[in-house]
Amino acid sequence: MHPGGEVVAARAAGEAGTGYILSMISGHKLENVRAATNRLAWYQLYLVGGREAAEGAVERARKAGFSALVITVDARGRSAKRDG
Repeated sequence: MHPGGEVVAARAAGEAGTGYILSMISGHKLENVRAATNRLAWYQLYLVGGREAAEGAVERARKAGFSALVITVDARGRSAKRDG
């Protein structure tokens, strides 16, 4: 993995004239990634950790300047509750 990770990728996307979507599961602070590009930046939110965690992540992304959310709810898989 590149040590610059998402920061370098966001910068390259901006230089190419395209937007960038940052995963919530990032190795860099979302504020640093957002600052690396002057183009559109969206934030991918995984619905894990409960409502309070999601609301905190959304607010932090909003303050950093991300303009949209990409919501990931989950992939279908086994569930002890559903599959017994």
